[in-house]
Amino acid sequence: MPRDYDEDEYYECTECNEGIEPEHVYRIADSSAPYCSDCFDNMESALIHNYGYHPDANFMYDDGHRSLYAPAHPTDPGRTALAMGIEQEVEYVGNNGLKDGAEHVLKTINKYGEVVYLKEDGSISWGFEIVSHPGTLEYFMNHFNWSGIEDLSRMDYESWNRRSCGLHIHMSRSAFKDEKHLFKFLVFIYKNPIELIQFAGRKSSYAKFDIDTFLNGTDSWGEPMKMRGSSFMKMAKREDSNDDRYCAVNLRNYQTVELRFFRPSLRSNTTKAALQFCDAAFNYTEMIKTPDVMSKNAIAFTEFRNWVSEQKDKYAILDARIKERVKERESV
Repeated sequence: MPRDYDEDEYYECTECNEGIEPEHVYRIADSSAPYCSDCFDNMESALIHNYGYHPDANFMYDDGHRSLYAPAHPTDPGRTALAMGIEQEVEYVGNNGLKDGAEHVLKTINKYGEVVYLKEDGSISWGFEIVSHPGTLEYFMNHFNWSGIEDLSRMDYESWNRRSCGLHIHMSRSAFKDEKHLFKFLVFIYKNPIELIQFAGRKSSYAKFDIDTFLNGTDSWGEPMKMRGSSFMKMAKREDSNDDRYCAVNLRNYQTVELRFFRPSLRSNTTKAALQFCDAAFNYTEMIKTPDVMSKNAIAFTEFRNWVSEQKDKYAILDARIKERVKERESV
């Protein structure tokens, strides 16, 4: 069919073959192929799922392999090993659309199978959320291809400097030894807000450390907040719940314990430090005794940071970040 436009001034869409004026041409990363805005938007929606998208979990093991089954605890057959999943929000501040960055993340990290997927998120104006499948700490330290996220910094994406962005880490609830273990974990988080805000680099209404909010939120939608006088143990036992997921620890997910207070970064060591924190806090609160939590100083952040330093290389990134960002409290 003959064209009715000057080929020097128009492009042809790779997808629909329609003519495009030069100022309306869109391109995908690592490709010179031109697309019209409609076809470009359709391809973008195929890369970035809607907020409600939840594929079946694909667990990622220490040695790099993946399985539909959660990794077993090494010494307790009644538990799973701790698996964690990250949700990192990023925003685009350029002019060419989200497709380049979205395609790069998926192509780089999912080279040998799906490790992450992308979702829309209402809290960010123009960007997406990078969601990983659950994996062990060793998987994220040794097998996860962090360049897929780090490279976004040269593609006009930001995370640390965007107030609307957060980093959430989900921890498998089935990995906790029992309700007492989860109780100690919750007390540790909520009794150390000053240090954890310093460590995370973020204080946000999306991740409140307020104990009353965590313990006393009603689970009746649409009603004002009610003071019920709950407790950390009742929350750990699922005897009580609240309807406010914007807490430092969100227990509303049945299978995971979600930590929401981390500030996201395109630098991998920031996210690695957060993952090491989750793993370290999990192991530390299992080790300490419940009476020591109630009557001694075992739950204090000072005790935790000393224990982290004793673990040598396992938590080296976490140890360095604590020393860099968290001020030691003066002795009274």
